[in-house]
Amino acid sequence: MISAFYLYHPSGQLYVVGQKNEYTEVVGDFKAYYRNGYIYISGKSSEDGKRIGEWKFFNRKGRIVKIEVYESAKVVKVKKYKWSSLFKRKGERIGPCSKSARKIQEDSGTGLYCHRTFMF
Repeated sequence: MISAFYLYHPSGQLYVVGQKNEYTEVVGDFKAYYRNGYIYISGKSSEDGKRIGEWKFFNRKGRIVKIEVYESAKVVKVKKYKWSSLFKRKGERIGPCSKSARKIQEDSGTGLYCHRTFMF
């Protein structure tokens, strides 16, 4: 059985909208939003909870920063877009987050500082 689910920021603003199966895996269309209302992540999952097709990632201003293409639950293509607003705030680089987030960034090979990673 597939059911819709909604999560909200503490302010009441919509955070996540999607569908889940009886095993609480995300299936079908999925969207996550920043507190300012702009979309953060958009994608689709198969009936067994695996990512399929294009997953799009956006910055806080609604600009696309990355597209990941999935086939058989594996990333087959990644396209990155560079926007200075993603990496700078008032002329300064956004510093690293926690050690685990920094490790994720190092393992990804992007060389970028942490930028509020959404993990699910």
